[in-house]
Amino acid sequence: MESELYDERYILNSENVSFRDMLTWSAEVFGHRPPRYTLQPWMLELAWPVASLARFISGKGPKLTKETARNAARTLGYKNDKVKSATGREFIPVRESLHYLEGFFDLAESA
Repeated sequence: MESELYDERYILNSENVSFRDMLTWSAEVFGHRPPRYTLQPWMLELAWPVASLARFISGKGPKLTKETARNAARTLGYKNDKVKSATGREFIPVRESLHYLEGFFDLAESA
């Protein structure tokens, strides 16, 4: 495939979505309880080392990592204008993508 586009970085998203909204929507789609509390950044900075210690003791995967704690406390915005103008494509909304993934996981579980 030949293309004039190379060595470029693109944001492949349809919209800006907060971390809380993403977690809430994901929980709804996959049948889990959505987040109930809003934690302050200092609380998250205290929580991730405790979660890491619990992971080490239990041997299970982390529920909260340093990266997720810090990302949850940040407000970031991304635009997809560059990739849209380069390719002329639109992207599927996040909620629609989550429902697509739900169907994918349903198929994987039934196989």
